[in-house]
Amino acid sequence: MLLLVRCLGASILLQTVAVLAQPDGSSFGTCLDLTFMIDVSCSVSRDDMIRGIEFAKVVVDNLDSKMTIDRDTTLRVAVGVFVDKVHSIFYLNKYTENKAAIMDALEDAKNYLKPEAMKCKTLTHYAIDALNNEYFNVNNGDRRDRLDADYRNVAVVVTDARTSSRKWVNNGHLGRYLKDAEEAGNDIFTVLVKNNREKEPLDEALLTGNDTSKLIDIREGNDEAEAVRFASFLKFAYSCPKSDVPLVSEVCADIIFALDVSCSITSDDKDLSTYVASEVYKKVFAETRNYGVGTSFLVFDNTARVAFDKYEIMPTIDDIATKILDVNVTNDACRTRPASMFQEVSDKELDIALPDSSTPIYMVVLYDGMTSPLNERDRSIESATEFKNKPNTELLCVKLENDRGKDGSSEFNAIPSSASHLFPQDASFLNDANKDSVVQGIADLIISGLRCPS
Repeated sequence: MLLLVRCLGASILLQTVAVLAQPDGSSFGTCLDLTFMIDVSCSVSRDDMIRGIEFAKVVVDNLDSKMTIDRDTTLRVAVGVFVDKVHSIFYLNKYTENKAAIMDALEDAKNYLKPEAMKCKTLTHYAIDALNNEYFNVNNGDRRDRLDADYRNVAVVVTDARTSSRKWVNNGHLGRYLKDAEEAGNDIFTVLVKNNREKEPLDEALLTGNDTSKLIDIREGNDEAEAVRFASFLKFAYSCPKSDVPLVSEVCADIIFALDVSCSITSDDKDLSTYVASEVYKKVFAETRNYGVGTSFLVFDNTARVAFDKYEIMPTIDDIATKILDVNVTNDACRTRPASMFQEVSDKELDIALPDSSTPIYMVVLYDGMTSPLNERDRSIESATEFKNKPNTELLCVKLENDRGKDGSSEFNAIPSSASHLFPQDASFLNDANKDSVVQGIADLIISGLRCPS
Protein backbone atom coordinates (compact mmCIF):
# COMPACT_ATOMS: atom_id res chain seq x y z
CA MET A 1 0.00 0.00 0.00
CA LEU A 2 1.30 3.47 -0.86
CA LEU A 3 0.88 6.42 1.46
CA LEU A 4 1.05 10.03 0.38
CA VAL A 5 2.45 11.91 3.38
CA ARG A 6 2.38 15.69 3.39
CA CYS A 7 5.10 17.03 5.63
CA LEU A 8 6.68 20.46 5.93
CA GLY A 9 4.80 21.68 2.89
CA ALA A 10 6.11 18.88 0.65
CA SER A 11 4.60 15.63 -0.55
CA ILE A 12 6.59 12.48 0.08
CA LEU A 13 5.62 9.14 -1.41
CA LEU A 14 6.26 6.32 1.05
CA GLN A 15 5.54 2.65 1.14
CA THR A 16 4.09 1.38 4.40
CA VAL A 17 6.87 -1.15 4.76
CA ALA A 18 9.45 1.47 3.92
CA VAL A 19 8.25 3.71 6.71
CA LEU A 20 9.16 1.02 9.20
CA ALA A 21 12.51 0.49 7.52
CA GLN A 22 13.47 4.15 7.33
CA PRO A 23 16.94 5.04 8.61
CA ASP A 24 16.39 6.60 12.00
CA GLY A 25 16.10 10.31 11.27
CA SER A 26 15.39 10.97 14.94
CA SER A 27 18.80 10.33 16.46
CA PHE A 28 18.57 13.89 17.74
CA GLY A 29 15.06 13.39 19.09
CA THR A 30 11.50 13.82 17.90
CA CYS A 31 10.67 17.55 18.04
CA LEU A 32 6.92 17.45 18.48
CA ASP A 33 3.99 18.80 20.50
CA LEU A 34 1.52 15.92 20.33
CA THR A 35 -2.10 15.99 21.52
CA PHE A 36 -4.48 13.03 21.72
CA MET A 37 -8.18 13.91 21.71
CA ILE A 38 -10.50 11.01 22.64
CA ASP A 39 -14.19 10.79 21.69
CA VAL A 40 -16.06 9.69 24.86
CA SER A 41 -19.60 10.04 23.58
CA CYS A 42 -22.10 7.22 24.11
CA SER A 43 -21.55 5.85 20.60
CA VAL A 44 -17.98 4.82 21.50
CA SER A 45 -17.54 1.89 23.88
CA ARG A 46 -15.35 2.24 26.94
CA ASP A 47 -13.17 -0.56 25.54
CA ASP A 48 -12.52 1.55 22.45
CA MET A 49 -11.75 4.58 24.60
CA ILE A 50 -9.16 2.47 26.43
CA ARG A 51 -7.82 1.31 23.07
CA GLY A 52 -7.35 4.96 22.15
CA ILE A 53 -5.15 5.49 25.20
CA GLU A 54 -3.26 2.25 24.55
CA PHE A 55 -2.69 3.42 20.97
CA ALA A 56 -1.29 6.69 22.35
CA LYS A 57 1.03 4.81 24.73
CA VAL A 58 2.48 2.67 21.95
CA VAL A 59 3.01 5.74 19.77
CA VAL A 60 4.76 7.69 22.53
CA ASP A 61 6.83 4.69 23.60
CA ASN A 62 8.13 4.35 20.03
CA LEU A 63 9.01 8.03 19.63
CA ASP A 64 12.50 9.30 20.36
CA SER A 65 12.11 11.81 23.17
CA LYS A 66 15.40 13.38 24.20
CA MET A 67 16.19 15.59 27.18
CA THR A 68 17.16 19.13 26.22
CA ILE A 69 19.79 21.16 27.97
CA ASP A 70 17.10 23.27 29.70
CA ARG A 71 15.63 20.05 31.19
CA ASP A 72 12.70 19.74 28.84
CA THR A 73 11.71 16.86 26.57
CA THR A 74 11.86 17.22 22.80
CA LEU A 75 8.48 15.44 22.81
CA ARG A 76 5.57 16.94 24.72
CA VAL A 77 2.18 15.26 25.02
CA ALA A 78 -1.32 16.41 25.97
CA VAL A 79 -4.61 14.53 26.32
CA GLY A 80 -8.22 15.69 26.19
CA VAL A 81 -11.63 14.07 25.84
CA PHE A 82 -14.69 15.42 24.06
CA VAL A 83 -18.41 14.86 23.86
CA ASP A 84 -20.73 17.89 23.90
CA LYS A 85 -17.80 19.83 25.37
CA VAL A 86 -14.05 19.32 25.76
CA HIS A 87 -12.54 18.12 29.06
CA SER A 88 -8.80 18.58 29.58
CA ILE A 89 -6.88 15.73 31.18
CA PHE A 90 -3.44 17.37 30.91
CA TYR A 91 -1.76 19.99 28.75
CA LEU A 92 1.58 19.95 26.94
CA ASN A 93 3.45 21.63 29.80
CA LYS A 94 2.30 19.23 32.53
CA TYR A 95 4.78 16.36 32.13
CA THR A 96 8.08 17.54 30.68
CA GLU A 97 10.65 15.82 32.93
CA ASN A 98 10.99 12.61 30.89
CA LYS A 99 9.11 10.13 28.71
CA ALA A 100 8.44 7.83 31.66
CA ALA A 101 6.36 10.57 33.30
CA ILE A 102 4.36 10.97 30.08
CA MET A 103 3.75 7.22 29.90
CA ASP A 104 2.54 7.15 33.52
CA ALA A 105 0.23 10.09 32.82
CA LEU A 106 -1.26 8.33 29.79
CA GLU A 107 -1.98 5.25 31.87
CA ASP A 108 -3.62 7.41 34.51
CA ALA A 109 -5.71 9.12 31.81
CA LYS A 110 -7.82 5.96 31.57
CA ASN A 111 -9.44 7.05 34.85
CA TYR A 112 -10.77 10.21 33.17
CA LEU A 113 -12.30 8.77 30.03
CA LYS A 114 -15.92 9.28 31.06
CA PRO A 115 -17.04 12.83 31.81
CA GLU A 116 -19.28 13.51 34.79
CA ALA A 117 -22.37 12.49 32.81
CA MET A 118 -22.40 10.26 29.74
CA LYS A 119 -23.85 12.16 26.81
CA CYS A 120 -24.61 11.21 23.25
CA LYS A 121 -23.84 14.42 21.41
CA THR A 122 -20.51 14.33 19.59
CA LEU A 123 -19.48 17.90 18.89
CA THR A 124 -16.27 17.21 17.01
CA HIS A 125 -15.93 20.83 15.96
CA TYR A 126 -15.49 21.80 19.63
CA ALA A 127 -12.60 19.34 19.87
CA ILE A 128 -10.89 20.87 16.81
CA ASP A 129 -11.48 24.39 18.10
CA ALA A 130 -9.99 23.42 21.48
CA LEU A 131 -6.93 21.97 19.76
CA ASN A 132 -6.36 25.21 17.85
CA ASN A 133 -6.94 27.64 20.70
CA GLU A 134 -6.47 25.77 23.98
CA TYR A 135 -4.12 22.83 23.54
CA PHE A 136 -1.78 24.37 20.97
CA ASN A 137 -1.47 27.52 23.03
CA VAL A 138 1.82 28.86 24.38
CA ASN A 139 0.23 29.34 27.81
CA ASN A 140 -0.43 25.60 27.94
CA GLY A 141 2.96 24.48 26.68
CA ASP A 142 2.86 24.88 22.90
CA ARG A 143 6.36 25.64 21.57
CA ARG A 144 5.70 26.81 18.01
CA ASP A 145 7.34 30.16 18.78
CA ARG A 146 10.52 28.70 20.28
CA LEU A 147 13.66 29.84 18.51
CA ASP A 148 15.87 26.90 19.51
CA ALA A 149 14.02 24.29 17.43
CA ASP A 150 11.11 23.63 15.09
CA TYR A 151 8.53 22.08 17.41
CA ARG A 152 5.54 21.22 15.24
CA ASN A 153 1.98 20.46 16.32
CA VAL A 154 0.27 17.13 15.71
CA ALA A 155 -3.19 16.12 16.96
CA VAL A 156 -4.57 12.59 16.96
CA VAL A 157 -8.36 12.43 17.18
CA VAL A 158 -9.68 9.03 18.28
CA THR A 159 -13.33 8.86 17.19
CA ASP A 160 -16.05 6.99 15.34
CA ALA A 161 -16.18 10.03 13.01
CA ARG A 162 -19.90 10.73 13.44
CA THR A 163 -20.51 14.29 14.57
CA SER A 164 -23.91 14.64 16.20
CA SER A 165 -25.99 16.56 15.54
CA ARG A 166 -25.25 16.82 11.82
CA LYS A 167 -26.09 20.50 11.69
CA TRP A 168 -22.57 21.29 12.95
CA VAL A 169 -21.21 19.66 9.82
CA ASN A 170 -23.88 20.89 7.44
CA ASN A 171 -23.56 24.51 8.55
CA GLY A 172 -19.79 24.42 8.04
CA HIS A 173 -18.59 24.67 11.66
CA LEU A 174 -16.43 21.55 11.56
CA GLY A 175 -14.98 22.41 8.17
CA ARG A 176 -14.18 25.95 9.28
CA TYR A 177 -12.28 24.81 12.40
CA LEU A 178 -10.39 22.23 10.36
CA LYS A 179 -9.41 25.00 7.95
CA ASP A 180 -8.20 27.07 10.93
CA ALA A 181 -6.06 24.10 12.00
CA GLU A 182 -4.52 23.81 8.56
CA GLU A 183 -3.73 27.53 8.43
CA ALA A 184 -2.18 27.37 11.92
CA GLY A 185 0.04 24.45 10.91
CA ASN A 186 -1.68 21.97 13.23
CA ASP A 187 -1.48 18.56 11.55
CA ILE A 188 -4.52 16.42 12.41
CA PHE A 189 -4.69 12.64 12.11
CA THR A 190 -7.78 10.52 12.76
CA VAL A 191 -7.81 7.14 14.50
CA LEU A 192 -11.06 5.43 13.59
CA VAL A 193 -12.82 3.22 16.17
CA LYS A 194 -16.16 1.44 15.90
CA ASN A 195 -19.53 3.06 16.37
CA ASN A 196 -21.16 0.81 18.96
CA ARG A 197 -24.49 1.05 17.11
CA GLU A 198 -22.87 -0.38 13.97
CA LYS A 199 -23.18 2.89 12.05
CA GLU A 200 -20.63 3.83 9.43
CA PRO A 201 -18.36 6.87 9.83
CA LEU A 202 -19.50 10.08 8.15
CA ASP A 203 -16.74 12.62 8.84
CA GLU A 204 -13.52 10.78 7.97
CA ALA A 205 -13.09 12.52 4.60
CA LEU A 206 -13.67 15.94 6.16
CA LEU A 207 -11.37 15.25 9.11
CA THR A 208 -8.53 14.10 6.88
CA GLY A 209 -9.09 16.44 3.94
CA ASN A 210 -9.54 13.31 1.79
CA ASP A 211 -5.93 12.41 2.59
CA THR A 212 -6.07 8.70 3.43
CA SER A 213 -2.57 8.82 4.90
CA LYS A 214 -4.07 10.79 7.80
CA LEU A 215 -6.62 8.06 8.58
CA ILE A 216 -5.65 5.16 10.85
CA ASP A 217 -8.40 2.55 10.98
CA ILE A 218 -8.26 0.25 14.03
CA ARG A 219 -11.91 -0.84 13.97
CA GLU A 220 -10.93 -4.43 13.22
CA GLY A 221 -7.88 -4.53 15.47
CA ASN A 222 -4.19 -4.46 14.57
CA ASP A 223 -3.86 -1.53 16.99
CA GLU A 224 -0.26 -2.03 18.03
CA ALA A 225 1.10 -2.52 14.52
CA GLU A 226 -0.73 0.59 13.33
CA ALA A 227 0.57 2.59 16.32
CA VAL A 228 4.16 1.48 15.65
CA ARG A 229 3.78 2.34 11.95
CA PHE A 230 2.40 5.77 12.83
CA ALA A 231 5.20 6.41 15.33
CA SER A 232 7.76 5.48 12.68
CA PHE A 233 6.26 8.09 10.38
CA LEU A 234 6.28 10.73 13.13
CA LYS A 235 9.94 10.01 13.95
CA PHE A 236 10.81 10.45 10.27
CA ALA A 237 8.67 13.53 9.62
CA TYR A 238 9.22 15.45 12.87
CA SER A 239 12.82 14.66 13.77
CA CYS A 240 14.93 17.35 15.42
CA PRO A 241 17.63 18.83 13.22
CA LYS A 242 21.02 18.24 14.84
CA SER A 243 21.88 21.91 15.10
CA ASP A 244 18.58 23.06 16.56
CA VAL A 245 18.17 21.36 19.92
CA PRO A 246 20.89 21.29 22.59
CA LEU A 247 20.40 17.85 24.15
CA VAL A 248 21.47 16.09 27.30
CA SER A 249 23.20 13.08 25.81
CA GLU A 250 22.61 9.45 26.62
CA VAL A 251 25.67 8.60 28.70
CA CYS A 252 27.17 5.69 30.63
CA ALA A 253 27.53 7.61 33.91
CA ASP A 254 27.61 11.07 35.44
CA ILE A 255 30.79 12.21 37.22
CA ILE A 256 30.86 15.23 39.52
CA PHE A 257 34.32 16.46 40.50
CA ALA A 258 34.47 18.81 43.51
CA LEU A 259 37.80 20.40 44.45
CA ASP A 260 38.63 22.16 47.70
CA VAL A 261 40.42 25.41 46.71
CA SER A 262 40.58 26.97 50.18
CA CYS A 263 43.84 28.47 51.43
CA SER A 264 44.77 25.24 53.27
CA ILE A 265 45.38 23.54 49.90
CA THR A 266 48.64 24.30 48.13
CA SER A 267 48.85 25.27 44.48
CA ASP A 268 50.79 22.08 43.75
CA ASP A 269 48.00 19.95 45.24
CA LYS A 270 45.38 21.84 43.24
CA ASP A 271 47.35 21.09 40.07
CA LEU A 272 47.65 17.44 41.08
CA SER A 273 43.90 17.35 41.67
CA THR A 274 42.97 18.68 38.24
CA TYR A 275 45.47 16.25 36.73
CA VAL A 276 43.80 13.34 38.53
CA ALA A 277 40.31 14.48 37.47
CA SER A 278 41.37 14.94 33.84
CA GLU A 279 43.08 11.55 33.63
CA VAL A 280 40.18 9.78 35.35
CA TYR A 281 37.83 11.34 32.83
CA LYS A 282 39.96 10.18 29.88
CA LYS A 283 40.23 6.61 31.16
CA VAL A 284 36.51 6.35 31.85
CA PHE A 285 35.52 7.90 28.52
CA ALA A 286 37.68 5.37 26.71
CA GLU A 287 35.45 2.58 28.05
CA THR A 288 32.09 4.13 27.05
CA ARG A 289 31.95 3.17 23.35
CA ASN A 290 31.83 6.91 22.62
CA TYR A 291 28.64 7.46 24.60
CA GLY A 292 30.70 9.37 27.12
CA VAL A 293 29.95 10.53 30.63
CA GLY A 294 28.06 13.57 31.85
CA THR A 295 30.72 15.63 33.59
CA SER A 296 30.49 18.50 36.07
CA PHE A 297 33.23 20.32 37.97
CA LEU A 298 32.86 22.48 41.07
CA VAL A 299 35.34 24.30 43.26
CA PHE A 300 34.56 25.20 46.84
CA ASP A 301 35.87 26.97 49.89
CA ASN A 302 33.48 29.13 51.90
CA THR A 303 31.08 28.91 48.94
CA ALA A 304 30.77 26.62 45.94
CA ARG A 305 31.15 27.63 42.28
CA VAL A 306 30.30 25.53 39.23
CA ALA A 307 33.12 25.68 36.69
CA PHE A 308 31.01 23.75 34.16
CA ASP A 309 28.23 21.20 34.33
CA LYS A 310 26.79 18.33 32.33
CA TYR A 311 23.95 20.47 30.99
CA GLU A 312 26.24 22.84 29.10
CA ILE A 313 28.74 20.46 27.49
CA MET A 314 28.48 17.54 25.07
CA PRO A 315 30.64 14.57 26.10
CA THR A 316 31.36 13.49 22.54
CA ILE A 317 32.10 17.00 21.24
CA ASP A 318 33.71 19.14 23.94
CA ASP A 319 37.29 18.60 25.10
CA ILE A 320 36.34 17.96 28.72
CA ALA A 321 39.80 16.78 29.77
CA THR A 322 41.23 20.17 28.78
CA LYS A 323 38.31 21.99 30.41
CA ILE A 324 39.19 20.28 33.69
CA LEU A 325 42.83 21.36 33.47
CA ASP A 326 41.71 24.94 32.75
CA VAL A 327 39.41 25.26 35.78
CA ASN A 328 40.06 28.37 37.88
CA VAL A 329 41.31 27.04 41.24
CA THR A 330 41.86 30.41 42.91
CA ASN A 331 40.38 30.57 46.39
CA ASP A 332 37.86 33.19 47.47
CA ALA A 333 38.14 32.46 51.19
CA CYS A 334 40.05 30.36 53.69
CA ARG A 335 37.09 28.57 55.21
CA THR A 336 36.04 25.18 53.85
CA ARG A 337 32.33 24.40 53.83
CA PRO A 338 31.64 21.11 52.02
CA ALA A 339 27.94 21.48 52.87
CA SER A 340 27.76 24.48 50.53
CA MET A 341 29.21 22.33 47.77
CA PHE A 342 26.68 19.53 48.29
CA GLN A 343 23.90 22.13 48.34
CA GLU A 344 25.11 23.57 45.04
CA VAL A 345 25.09 20.08 43.51
CA SER A 346 21.48 19.67 44.62
CA ASP A 347 20.41 23.17 43.54
CA LYS A 348 21.88 22.67 40.05
CA GLU A 349 20.29 19.19 39.84
CA LEU A 350 23.66 17.62 39.13
CA ASP A 351 22.62 14.69 41.34
CA ILE A 352 19.72 13.82 39.01
CA ALA A 353 20.50 11.38 36.23
CA LEU A 354 19.22 12.54 32.82
CA PRO A 355 17.83 11.39 30.49
CA ASP A 356 17.88 7.90 32.06
CA SER A 357 17.16 7.85 35.79
CA SER A 358 19.12 4.59 36.20
CA THR A 359 22.40 6.18 35.09
CA PRO A 360 24.97 5.93 37.93
CA ILE A 361 26.29 9.15 39.44
CA TYR A 362 29.82 9.26 40.86
CA MET A 363 30.99 12.20 42.91
CA VAL A 364 34.74 12.63 43.47
CA VAL A 365 35.58 15.09 46.26
CA LEU A 366 39.21 16.17 46.46
CA TYR A 367 39.87 17.89 49.80
CA ASP A 368 41.76 17.81 53.09
CA GLY A 369 38.94 16.51 55.27
CA MET A 370 38.88 19.72 57.28
CA THR A 371 35.56 21.55 57.48
CA SER A 372 36.09 25.08 58.68
CA PRO A 373 34.67 26.26 61.00
CA LEU A 374 35.01 22.91 62.73
CA ASN A 375 31.60 23.18 64.44
CA GLU A 376 30.03 22.62 60.98
CA ARG A 377 31.68 19.22 60.53
CA ASP A 378 28.45 17.37 61.38
CA ARG A 379 26.66 19.33 58.69
CA SER A 380 29.33 18.31 56.16
CA ILE A 381 28.83 14.65 57.03
CA GLU A 382 25.03 14.99 56.97
CA SER A 383 25.19 16.61 53.53
CA ALA A 384 27.38 13.79 52.22
CA THR A 385 24.95 11.25 53.65
CA GLU A 386 22.03 12.98 51.94
CA PHE A 387 23.87 12.69 48.62
CA LYS A 388 24.72 9.02 49.18
CA ASN A 389 21.07 8.25 49.99
CA LYS A 390 19.95 9.41 46.54
CA PRO A 391 19.41 6.74 43.86
CA ASN A 392 22.43 5.31 42.04
CA THR A 393 24.99 7.57 43.72
CA GLU A 394 28.48 6.77 44.97
CA LEU A 395 30.80 9.20 46.76
CA LEU A 396 34.57 8.97 46.44
CA CYS A 397 37.20 11.02 48.29
CA VAL A 398 40.77 11.92 47.39
CA LYS A 399 42.83 12.92 50.41
CA LEU A 400 44.70 16.19 50.06
CA GLU A 401 47.20 17.29 52.67
CA ASN A 402 46.24 20.20 54.90
CA ASP A 403 49.17 22.59 54.67
CA ARG A 404 48.83 23.40 58.37
CA GLY A 405 49.17 19.79 59.41
CA LYS A 406 45.59 19.36 60.61
CA ASP A 407 44.05 15.87 60.71
CA GLY A 408 40.99 15.27 58.53
CA SER A 409 40.68 11.55 59.22
CA SER A 410 37.26 11.78 60.91
CA GLU A 411 35.72 13.23 57.72
CA PHE A 412 37.74 10.90 55.49
CA ASN A 413 36.20 7.99 57.40
CA ALA A 414 32.63 9.36 57.20
CA ILE A 415 32.30 11.06 53.82
CA PRO A 416 33.01 8.30 51.21
CA SER A 417 30.54 5.55 50.36
CA SER A 418 32.96 2.97 51.77
CA ALA A 419 36.62 2.49 52.66
CA SER A 420 37.25 1.34 49.09
CA HIS A 421 36.03 4.76 47.89
CA LEU A 422 38.87 6.61 49.70
CA PHE A 423 42.09 7.38 47.80
CA PRO A 424 44.99 6.91 48.19
CA GLN A 425 44.13 3.58 49.79
CA ASP A 426 47.06 3.78 52.21
CA ALA A 427 47.67 6.40 54.89
CA SER A 428 49.29 8.86 52.52
CA PHE A 429 47.89 11.93 50.77
CA LEU A 430 47.77 12.59 47.04
CA ASN A 431 51.26 13.31 45.75
CA ASP A 432 53.31 13.20 42.59
CA ALA A 433 54.49 9.65 43.27
CA ASN A 434 51.01 8.12 43.73
CA LYS A 435 48.90 10.28 41.43
CA ASP A 436 48.73 7.72 38.61
CA SER A 437 47.78 4.85 40.91
CA VAL A 438 45.04 7.06 42.37
CA VAL A 439 43.82 7.80 38.83
CA GLN A 440 43.74 4.10 38.00
CA GLY A 441 41.96 3.14 41.23
CA ILE A 442 39.21 5.74 40.76
CA ALA A 443 38.83 4.95 37.06
CA ASP A 444 38.56 1.21 37.73
CA LEU A 445 35.83 1.77 40.33
CA ILE A 446 33.78 3.97 38.00
CA ILE A 447 34.31 1.78 34.93
CA SER A 448 33.06 -1.26 36.84
CA GLY A 449 29.70 0.49 37.31
CA LEU A 450 29.19 2.03 33.87
CA ARG A 451 25.72 1.54 32.38
CA CYS A 452 26.01 2.39 28.71
CA PRO A 453 22.96 2.62 26.43
CA SER A 454 22.27 -0.69 24.72
